[in-house]
Amino acid sequence: MKTKRRSWWKWPKRRRRRQVSQPSRRARPLHAAMPLNMRLSLKNAGAWWVTSRTRLASLSSAILLAVVCFQFGISDNYYVYRASVAIQGNQLNSQEAIYEASGLEGLNVFFVDTAAVRQSIAKLHGIRDVQVHIGLSNHVTIQVAEWQPTVVWQAGDSRHWVDNMGTILPATEATFTGTVTVVDMDNRGLKPGDQVNPQAVQAVQSLQRLLPGVNTFNYTQKDGKGLSFQSSQGWQVFIGSAEYLPEKILVLQTLSRTLERDGAKVALVDVRYPSHPYYREK
Repeated sequence: MKTKRRSWWKWPKRRRRRQVSQPSRRARPLHAAMPLNMRLSLKNAGAWWVTSRTRLASLSSAILLAVVCFQFGISDNYYVYRASVAIQGNQLNSQEAIYEASGLEGLNVFFVDTAAVRQSIAKLHGIRDVQVHIGLSNHVTIQVAEWQPTVVWQAGDSRHWVDNMGTILPATEATFTGTVTVVDMDNRGLKPGDQVNPQAVQAVQSLQRLLPGVNTFNYTQKDGKGLSFQSSQGWQVFIGSAEYLPEKILVLQTLSRTLERDGAKVALVDVRYPSHPYYREK
């Protein structure tokens, strides 16, 4: 059996050299070559310059804003006067009354409270809705919607417009079509804002449809007589309240045909109780 001979000599292994990184030979920035205190001074100067520019821009903006506000505050172009206010939609209330109620005289347009203006104008009689719009410069537009008169209520020598809820509206020279007159026989003194019987007003509106040829009715609260009118035959016809109006008119028409056929000389017809009509001859 053969055995390997061991060599008593071994060549030493070659060691690899470690590569040590050498410093870069590129040129360093200029500020890197400066002393530390000088570099800090330059850094602080740059920060001061940036901060100063920001402060200068803020100061300029503040000055410009102050100049603009001062201009808005002293210029008459931004104060509200009668000539700069347009009032639309009014028929019952005059434009002067609406403008006075608005409280806009002499106000700066930037301090106009439109909600307060609407509330002030809405307190006028006959106003149903108010809209206030602020325009360019000092221009203000007031748009009003008023309750439409349905009846002329005459008390003595005075005549008043009345809406369908019985409210006396302001006097006006405007004309409204389709209105009917109610003569108040109680001769009460009335003024805008007062209330008359709304049922009587609504009854007159219904009678205007049932009796298209009748344009004037009398009204009194005494003895429960209520509404009455003078017929084309010259009769005094008592209608009473607003209850059972179609039945009352039907009885009146039937009774009128009978009386005219018989040639009766009638002075008064009472259909306040349609089941028991009554008439009186002259």
